[in-house]
Amino acid sequence: MVDDPSAQFSQSSILSSELAGVPILTQADDDDLLVFPVTGGGNNAEGTAEMKLRELKRIFDERVDINNSSVVNKAAQLAAKYPGDRTIDQVCSIYNYIKNGDGSIIGWRYVGDPRGLDYYRYASESLKIGREDGYSGIGDCDDFAILMVALIESVGGTTRIILAQNNTTGGHAYAEVYLGCLGDQDNYVEEIIKWLEKKYNTNEIYTHIDTETKDVWLNLDWGDLSGNAHPGGPFFKGSKHILLSIRDNIQKASLYPTQDIDIIPDVTATKPVAAEEEAGSGKDNTAAKVPSTENRSINEWIDNGLINKEERDDNKAISSFDEGTSLDPQNYQAWQEKALSLSEMGEYDEALECMDRAIAIDSSRDDLWANKGKILYTIGRYQEAAECFDRAIQIKPCGSYWSQKGEALIAIGSHKLASDAFSKAQTNTNC
Repeated sequence: MVDDPSAQFSQSSILSSELAGVPILTQADDDDLLVFPVTGGGNNAEGTAEMKLRELKRIFDERVDINNSSVVNKAAQLAAKYPGDRTIDQVCSIYNYIKNGDGSIIGWRYVGDPRGLDYYRYASESLKIGREDGYSGIGDCDDFAILMVALIESVGGTTRIILAQNNTTGGHAYAEVYLGCLGDQDNYVEEIIKWLEKKYNTNEIYTHIDTETKDVWLNLDWGDLSGNAHPGGPFFKGSKHILLSIRDNIQKASLYPTQDIDIIPDVTATKPVAAEEEAGSGKDNTAAKVPSTENRSINEWIDNGLINKEERDDNKAISSFDEGTSLDPQNYQAWQEKALSLSEMGEYDEALECMDRAIAIDSSRDDLWANKGKILYTIGRYQEAAECFDRAIQIKPCGSYWSQKGEALIAIGSHKLASDAFSKAQTNTNC
């Protein structure tokens, strides 16, 4: 295998000249024979395996099964929190879910491969076995990378996998997502990096930049075992990092910034900017761009609550939604979001009260009935849950609602009706 100088990537961040901790990548040809340690993702090696790069690419492309509906639908569900085309906050939502979980779903659980074997799970397989036990996924580092790639590719992003070797701990794999090309006039790389720095309170966002093409790729490794890992965290320390392109027969697509790319609302702001401060002395007054807590609109409070929720701070989220309902008691969204946060905290009775307030405001919304059904199902009130899912189906006969109704019917022993519901779910897959 020969190192390709044109594929030596340079910077840890486009905003920094520091290169420490950024590995050089090795570009291999399809016919190159790779020799890599057989491990479960960072444990001591149990031997080595040999495989041509072409065959390894075929395996990974196959495991990234984006034609699987469970993968595509899960990606859409995570991305829908931030509507748009392949935005950076969609990527963060996917990363945070796999790494940390969401609500009742616990984050990724590491389990090594069988002794003397590298087993590569399909993305749908990692989702399925995780879902059965309440995890975002189960497996080792390459399974984590495959699922990350599959979910991001499912919402239009461009990804790749890096195979890393370490002389002491063995092998590792991690994913990267394509941010854009610095040579393109309409790239948003710098805006995305700045947004990530602010969102994760860091001045070091780790990327690979191709010195020839100026393509920029963001590190999506799982980091350490704490819950503080994030997109753009430090790279794995390896002696060799080998590039493995995924779905490289399709043109790359860069990411777009989030809608609030200029600033993340400052929840610590407690008073409006004084008129004389806004007038200033000719200097740019960035504080004036932050909505104060006294002047925020209902939508700003809801957005702020969603940000708190994404950061897993349910108490702050509920406070923000409370401010929203105080401003506009007839806003169904604020009541629903408060209900969902309360449910995640286990406050089910209060959650149901809030959901009933939302339904009283607009009983024609299928999502309100479906979310009430989910809460009722969680606390074992299966008959009522089935009735709520039925109301949602009457408004919008989605397959997912039929499936959820079927699960509730099974729980109360109505197997024939459940079977009919599951049949309807298979024929209503367009929403």
